[in-house]
Amino acid sequence: MWGVKDVRQGMAITDHLHVPGGAGPQSSEGRPATRAFTREQFLRQRTIVLDHRLEHDNAERIAADLLSLAHDDPWTDIVVLIDSSDGPVQAGLDIVEVIDSVVCDVVTYATGLVTGMGLFVLGAGTRGKRYALPHARVVMRRPPDSRVMTGKPPNADEIRKFPHDRGVRSALRQVALVTAEQTGRTIEQVLADMRAARSFTAEQARAYGFVDEVVPQCKPLTLKPPNRDRDTDGNSLLHHAYYSGNERVVEGLLALGADTGLRNRFGLTPESMANVRLAELQLLELAGLIDLGHHWGGFILGPPSASRRDRTWTDPGSAAKLCARLRRHDPSVYALALDKAVEAGELRAILRAAIKIGRPESLARLETLLDRRGTSEIATDYLNSGSPELIEAGRRWARKHFFEIREYFGGGGQSGWGTG
Repeated sequence: MWGVKDVRQGMAITDHLHVPGGAGPQSSEGRPATRAFTREQFLRQRTIVLDHRLEHDNAERIAADLLSLAHDDPWTDIVVLIDSSDGPVQAGLDIVEVIDSVVCDVVTYATGLVTGMGLFVLGAGTRGKRYALPHARVVMRRPPDSRVMTGKPPNADEIRKFPHDRGVRSALRQVALVTAEQTGRTIEQVLADMRAARSFTAEQARAYGFVDEVVPQCKPLTLKPPNRDRDTDGNSLLHHAYYSGNERVVEGLLALGADTGLRNRFGLTPESMANVRLAELQLLELAGLIDLGHHWGGFILGPPSASRRDRTWTDPGSAAKLCARLRRHDPSVYALALDKAVEAGELRAILRAAIKIGRPESLARLETLLDRRGTSEIATDYLNSGSPELIEAGRRWARKHFFEIREYFGGGGQSGWGTG
């Protein structure tokens, strides 16, 4: 049914735009504006529609939408509805690479006729979440630009697999390799089916391996459990959110029921990780590596300049205040903050700052750092630290690395355990 336009009012009464998986208004005039509005509606539902031939321009748009949705909410599925045919190979490869790179699961649906690069994108969905509606059809055929992309001359093994290839079908070869991985079929079978332009019903596509299930309708979005994935240190997503200081993500995870009582291997709860970040930044500032100023997170991280190097020695008043704050942190918080600060580089500056702070529970860690990553300069700092444990560690390091220890006078010791 066509829309009837009222010229006097400048309005249009329209039929609905048919888009696989959803519906929206379409005017008989001004189609691009209506499509843009419909696309925004879908994006609010974390859904991307590929309902026409895949080209480089819309491939860039789809890739940008995927990255944007994954950034906004890395714990909720993204749905891609596909009713698309053919398109350049590079456009399909670009989308597949983005799908593989995002954290959240990508759910793909075959909603109509899917061929070429549309089929390529369909198979790239998260395993177990690739679906086809009952009326969908899939056709395997060679990409139209399979002879356009040139590549290196094939070796003997490639010639055996691609007997007609003489270095001018790198696009076809890439598609065949990825398709074989997606479906679990052999490259030879994939190439033969492409040459035959083999057609599949939805159920046959499931049996072949393009989709995992045939469903009567699109399933509702699913959330990843906030505590499902924990790193090797036992940190949950909520731990990382608190550590990064991202309040919006913290609120979202708490709303999803994230467990606030989970402890990592350091015995720290997620909320404690905010204190770890604060202690880490204070350590870096004490070492002269950043300048926090008076704004949380408003720091500059990089190699220390001559004017900022070693705040513990050049600005003793400021250093004393920082040391006092660092001594008030929980031992587990301080221990983890020290480890993270060490990762920022400038190891000697961090260790000199730790000596000035003088927390007894850090002695074992300081000795380990000297053994594993020490230099003669760091060993010298330990020898002048005033701590019997660190002095002995410095002596051990010197003997192990065949250094001679000499006493000197003048210049003053630059280290002092707990004197900051």
